[in-house]
Amino acid sequence: MESLSRLPDKLKFQVQHNPEISILLVTFNKLEYTRKCLESLIRNASSSPPFEVIVVDNASQDGTSTFLRECLEGAIVTINKENQYFASACNQAAALAKGQHLLFLNNDTEILEDSLKLLLQTLDEYSSAGAVGAKLLYPDGKLQEAGSILWRDGTASAFGRGDDPSKSEYCYLREVDYCSAACLLVRHSLFDELGMFDESFKPAYYEDTDLCMRIRLKGWKVLFQPEAKVVHHEYGSWLAESSLRIMKQNHLKFLSKWERELVTQPFPQPESAVGLWRASFRQRGKHILIIDDNLPLYDVGAGYPRSYEILKLLAAASHRVTFIPTESRGKEKYARELQRIGIEVVYPSTEIARYMAEYASAYDFVILSRPYVFKDYIEKVRSNAPQAKVIFDSEALWFMRSIRQAALEIDQDKARRIVQRAAVEFELTLRGLRESDMVFAVSDTDKRFMKSIYPNLEVIVIPNVHKPHMSPPSFGVREGILCVAGFKDGEDSPSTDGVHWFMQEVWPQIWRDLKAKLYIVGASPPDSIKRYSTEDVIVTGQVTGEDLSSYYERCRVSVIPLRIGAGLKNKVTESMAYGLPLVSSSVGAEGSGLANGISAFVTDQPKQFAEDVIRLYHNGDMWLEFSRRSLEIVQDNFSAEVAANRLKSVFAN
Repeated sequence: MESLSRLPDKLKFQVQHNPEISILLVTFNKLEYTRKCLESLIRNASSSPPFEVIVVDNASQDGTSTFLRECLEGAIVTINKENQYFASACNQAAALAKGQHLLFLNNDTEILEDSLKLLLQTLDEYSSAGAVGAKLLYPDGKLQEAGSILWRDGTASAFGRGDDPSKSEYCYLREVDYCSAACLLVRHSLFDELGMFDESFKPAYYEDTDLCMRIRLKGWKVLFQPEAKVVHHEYGSWLAESSLRIMKQNHLKFLSKWERELVTQPFPQPESAVGLWRASFRQRGKHILIIDDNLPLYDVGAGYPRSYEILKLLAAASHRVTFIPTESRGKEKYARELQRIGIEVVYPSTEIARYMAEYASAYDFVILSRPYVFKDYIEKVRSNAPQAKVIFDSEALWFMRSIRQAALEIDQDKARRIVQRAAVEFELTLRGLRESDMVFAVSDTDKRFMKSIYPNLEVIVIPNVHKPHMSPPSFGVREGILCVAGFKDGEDSPSTDGVHWFMQEVWPQIWRDLKAKLYIVGASPPDSIKRYSTEDVIVTGQVTGEDLSSYYERCRVSVIPLRIGAGLKNKVTESMAYGLPLVSSSVGAEGSGLANGISAFVTDQPKQFAEDVIRLYHNGDMWLEFSRRSLEIVQDNFSAEVAANRLKSVFAN
């Protein structure tokens, strides 16, 4: 007979009539574990979606049943007279659940902060996901499981067991064979449709593997969400020796049931780091390693928005993508953004050598972005990943930027130094073209230059990527002039030079005629740019993506006064995608497909630039025609569909 010498303090849950999640616990003795598990749920209640708690006790003999009856308020409790074991008790709890989602949670777990919310967000964001599991940790902080691998012989491996949970290979969202029901969120309707847990796997083990197998055969995915973390006292409900014996028995049952389906699984390689790494990612696309000089700072410019869109498209195409930034300090939010969409990010930079040594031999493709990155890593890649096809993503012809800067420089000594830099950049670009297996160019303009030097070079144009806003706000509701400028390099930024030229040579004439407001929008403007601020010239500094969209949708004309630069400018194609007509310099319009007087105004003469802005600002019919043609160019050349098809041609084979 069970008894408690002293009843613990009561635990109270708020009763939910319309819970989003039903949390299902099965208990069999181990009262202390159960109490800690319930306490962790209470700590999460205020930051979690509405949930109910359903506990089924399997005839505990250590006081658990008394505790559940006497000390637990606001939960649904069922006490079984006999041990029904895990699968049957879970099914019993699920039959009582009102939530849209079922969270199977072992009573020997402690769920950490925000994990419930993160699990639910994952199912909400990924409509193809039928279930999502958490990162399981040992009490000492080591990794217990980052998703699990199912081998062809029906055996399984918990990915990362005993390792450091902060390593990059365990920190990104990915599709997996299965996740342990120690913490597994499943769509309620799907669980019912599948007939719940298969009770033939009594007393325990393999019922979660079997459930995930059935989920996947129905066309749904099982995802691993690394940001949801749970401490799991493994074997808290069973002795380790008896657990291993039961696992072996149920392994044979599982193998018998699924032998035909298991032939698509990889052969067992539980002792191979590379084998485990490959098998831990269920989607069977290519393994692609990308090395760039920084994380894709999608709100900064300098080619990073394009990098971000390419990464998203590759991940969406079911490729396993690993991104290595050679510099990442202070940019963790950008790393987390990639991890949340299923991209592995290797950082900090001290991890690069380890990662290359362990996993480079597993990649099908390596993309080296920008000439300096190519120089620093081509030999390492060729030696560590001789099997991989190397792609040089030039991003832009950087030496052209330096040549243009030198041509405008008054100080002759400084001009000579810039020319010397251009010569180095030119040689590095040529090396990338010579020593790679394929080249990505950002525009047809850049491609023509590359082919003029190496006619047999395989060059694929992967442009900037935008979603065209096909119904932009009309001409009549707009006012003001927009100048989007990135000041990443401070006083040496091409945008700094361009804004100075515009403000000193062009703006006075525009202001005399229009008296319109000018918005200079961009991160980190130097003091020399801030000094232009007046009541009618607003220098914003960095803005959110939502605020930037607002500027594009309420201003009447966009100006791009760049005199220095190279490649396809994101601020140009972005303005085109919003249907906001442009007046641009020839450097700004380079590679964009804009034609002067047809889809935009393109000029390098200050007087003409001002007259074109004034003309476009007043002429609604011309404005509408430029807007329409800009959107057509984006749809035909810079849409996600265009870029995705070109990437598919590279990585499909």
